[in-house]
Amino acid sequence: MDEQSKADDLPTTLEDALERLRLANKRTDDLRAHLYEERVPSLILLGEGSFGQIFYVLTQSVVFKACFTSDDEAATQLKHEFRLCAAMNAAASGHQGGGSRASSFVVPRPWTLWKPATSELVDLEWSPPLAPPSETRRPPRSSSPGDATPSVWDSFSTPTFVLDVVPALALPYADTFLSLFVAPELHSQCGVRLLRLYLGRDDFPAVTATLQPGLRSDFPLDIRRYDRFRQAMAPSRLPEAEAIATGMGAALLAKMHWCAGINGRDVELVLGGYGVGSVQCYAFDFNQCQRWLIPNALGVLLDDDLDRNITEGTYFDPDGDLVPGAKRLAMLISGQELYYPRPHQPLYAAFKTGYLATVASILEGRGPSQSWHTRISRASEAFCAEFERLNAEKQGRRGRIGRRV
Repeated sequence: MDEQSKADDLPTTLEDALERLRLANKRTDDLRAHLYEERVPSLILLGEGSFGQIFYVLTQSVVFKACFTSDDEAATQLKHEFRLCAAMNAAASGHQGGGSRASSFVVPRPWTLWKPATSELVDLEWSPPLAPPSETRRPPRSSSPGDATPSVWDSFSTPTFVLDVVPALALPYADTFLSLFVAPELHSQCGVRLLRLYLGRDDFPAVTATLQPGLRSDFPLDIRRYDRFRQAMAPSRLPEAEAIATGMGAALLAKMHWCAGINGRDVELVLGGYGVGSVQCYAFDFNQCQRWLIPNALGVLLDDDLDRNITEGTYFDPDGDLVPGAKRLAMLISGQELYYPRPHQPLYAAFKTGYLATVASILEGRGPSQSWHTRISRASEAFCAEFERLNAEKQGRRGRIGRRV
């Protein structure tokens, strides 16, 4: 460009100079916005409940659970779930029950809790299984596999925590389920991501003819549907229903009760994906759970101190007796008729065997005295006995009114 052209390109008035500056600033803002959009992944709503919503990002292997509100009560409840999820993840990882890999229940690992009110991230420091996880606080950054970039955290204005995603089922499983159990005219309105394991039921209709709100991707499998689904997929590709029932008792409920010390209320049990074209059982959503034992209860029972009280919260017993709490646990599970096998069903024997065997195995690997072994074993047996008693009463009432489940 010659000198004359350069002179002609200069602003001649103040208004011209200001206009050129405005356009330059706009181009800079547009560029920044473009770079931000490229840098910030799009959050996709995966599901929601009464408490909050679940989001995921296509490029990450984690999901984000965000409260609907930012009040102190919501923040406290989310932190409570964060800690229980961590305790159960450590318990499930630290003691492997019997059965195959696929029929053992995996609990997604929680990573970080985000408190937008203070721009604070809370990480978990991982301890040996059964030890209560401690916490560290740090400013927002991005380094560990579970971290989100600060820009993603900026998308959440309410308390949020990040945890491993439960992988979706591979397409052959999803397509087979739809072809077997969902009316063809509904296929375009739904998809299969996970399957809820309702081994406490055997009365679902052969084909789903209408879609219920909230059940357009995570469909239920009762016992009859599961057996038919397994045969259609080729039995080698899915664990037997009996193995899953054992896993519910061994790899899940016994560990919730005696390792994590929680009551297991309304925990979701699903069949999801694993690796390339395989399956895995998962347990998640601990926001309704409560502690019935103190954290690391079995880890502190290292002597014959029978005066120590390990019950907690609404399950606290002034005498430290574990049997009343165990019976209350049975009442809770008895009222949740979907997931766990009922005592009158054939799968219950595997469930009960898995539960009691895992309690015995946990005690063998812990330090409690023989006196505590006896008390805990008696309480676990009381749980099963109360579950069976409540079920017999319920079946008797249904029999009297001519109703069968």
